[in-house]
Amino acid sequence: MSFLNPLALWALTAIIPLTAVYLLKIKPRKQPTTALFLWQQILSQRKSSSLFQRLRHLLSLLLMLLAFIAIVMMMARPQLGSQNRQDLLIVIDRSASMNCLDHGRSRLEQAKDQARQIVLALHGRQRAAIATMSDDFVFHCHLTDDTRQLTDAIAAITPGYTAVTDAALSQVGQQPAWAREHRVIVLTDGCFDLEKWPENKHVSLERIGSPQQNVGITVCDLTPLPSNVPTLGLYVQLVSTYDQPVEISLTLSHVEDASTDSKRLVKVWPLTLEPGVNDGQVFEIADDTPGRWLLELDHEDALVQDNTAWMVVAKPTPVKVAVAAEPRYFFQHAVNAFAQNQAVMTLSELDQADVVLSQQTASDAGHAVIFAPQNTSPWWESVGKPLDAFVPRVEIKDHPALRYLDMSALRFAGAKQVSLPAGTVVWVRSDQGVPLMWWGQHAGRSAIVVNMDPAEDVFYLSPYFPVMIQSFASYLVGRQAVDPSTYRPGERVMLDRAAKRYSPKLQQLGFHKIGVQDKLIACSLLSEADSLVGDVTIEATQQSVARGQAPAYWFGVLALCLLSAECLLYHRRKVD
Repeated sequence: MSFLNPLALWALTAIIPLTAVYLLKIKPRKQPTTALFLWQQILSQRKSSSLFQRLRHLLSLLLMLLAFIAIVMMMARPQLGSQNRQDLLIVIDRSASMNCLDHGRSRLEQAKDQARQIVLALHGRQRAAIATMSDDFVFHCHLTDDTRQLTDAIAAITPGYTAVTDAALSQVGQQPAWAREHRVIVLTDGCFDLEKWPENKHVSLERIGSPQQNVGITVCDLTPLPSNVPTLGLYVQLVSTYDQPVEISLTLSHVEDASTDSKRLVKVWPLTLEPGVNDGQVFEIADDTPGRWLLELDHEDALVQDNTAWMVVAKPTPVKVAVAAEPRYFFQHAVNAFAQNQAVMTLSELDQADVVLSQQTASDAGHAVIFAPQNTSPWWESVGKPLDAFVPRVEIKDHPALRYLDMSALRFAGAKQVSLPAGTVVWVRSDQGVPLMWWGQHAGRSAIVVNMDPAEDVFYLSPYFPVMIQSFASYLVGRQAVDPSTYRPGERVMLDRAAKRYSPKLQQLGFHKIGVQDKLIACSLLSEADSLVGDVTIEATQQSVARGQAPAYWFGVLALCLLSAECLLYHRRKVD
């Protein structure tokens, strides 16, 4: 045992004079009396109990001495063992996985309890700071020895729904000059990328929680599909921490009234989840109603927040398309296929159109889709002989304008040799290097050119013909860069693409209206690391750290109890 204030121990020397004063007897004064027989009975009773009185006085003396020693020890502030006296930085993980219920309490509440115990054990020569990590690293209380301020900061920490990011981990113990004078204690369940964990001897980790059974939604998207009938495409990926396959129900509902949370059940899929990360699945729903949608897992588990995905299907703004090609019927029919059901395109006059469909010749419109180029134009320099047999090759993988087109199914009948101006971006070439599909800009205008004649191979009748027109028209006017159906916590929503203006980081799950136009968006957990709450593989690296009340506190309690006992004896003596 060591003492932080050893000079206080000199106060123990006061025990000797205090004991002497306590044992000092005062000689009573004699007073004459005329009736001695009245006092004889009282004197005889006191004489018979004198031994008990002496013992009681000695007990009182012992209590006072012990109370005095306890007070001196409290002032000396004893310290058990060889505890490190460096200032502490207590980092609490408040990521989504810390909301997991572990033995009836969330891991975050358990971590806060551990932090409080560490704070209560601080002594006068040691300070602490409180911080949290999730998508970023935030200080809640800077270095102080004020226990009340530290405990208030811990109590104010609220649950978060973001994952622990690399940026947050990089802030933990990555400042050597600071770490040499401070000790970092991280309270976490370890549901993050272990390779990013800092290797620093001044950083110790204390693992919170134990493996739990959980299933969750980690990826989902709901979007209208190009089709002649109203259709939504749902992509979903699920995970499970169970050791055995689990039977669950996946429910998709449309929220009819946001104020009352009334919803219309659309589809239920019974699924069997295998342990670990399951393969993604695609479902088609014969519905394209815009608005709020809910995807729910009907299963009780450790983490509730990943059992629901909130999604928004936006009502599309139709692209006004004009036809300046022959035969007009097939082009108009392709536009009407999306105008009647999904309202993503609508026929328009040339002077009001967003996009113009033309054939063989260039268009003067701001945006154009041109088939079967001939002669010369700003979009191509020359057109040569027809091509022989060839195989199309996609130059730009995963291009948004091509995602609904199967290039292996397109023959590009009537394609010819072409030469292109500088600055043209080729999307598809033949295996001989001839451009088959490209995009270019000229004088503030843009165009997509398709090196094929739709009439030669009756491409007009192919289902890819209207899909191609819809994809290209949407891309030219910037509708391909649509908002996702749901965002993750910590992400920002683009409010103005032209000005590149974004919203603040999303923090809460559910539906939100943001921006001056009350843009409707959804926020869902969708975090594989947080849903795998049972995969707690990180090893604890904590060093010894004092917890609970300091020894000086308990010496103070002991002194108070001894003084209370002596007070009772004192009043008892007065009564006697």
